[in-house]
Amino acid sequence: MKDEEWREAQRGFNKIWREQNEKYYLKSLDHQGINFKQNDTKVLRSKTLLNEIEMLYDDVSKHVLLTIM
Repeated sequence: MKDEEWREAQRGFNKIWREQNEKYYLKSLDHQGINFKQNDTKVLRSKTLLNEIEMLYDDVSKHVLLTIM
């Protein structure tokens, strides 16, 4: 009797656990998504992009000056 009750309860739990597992599986794979989104926001700001362009321009300008001399 108790064995049958336990098996029935276990089937119910397995169904619930399977549904929860399927529901949260993809979210568990994306545990760093928030960090990437924040970093992308910082990197893609116009001020950051402008600073990077200016830095690259300065590097190229220095390289051109060194090759001319």
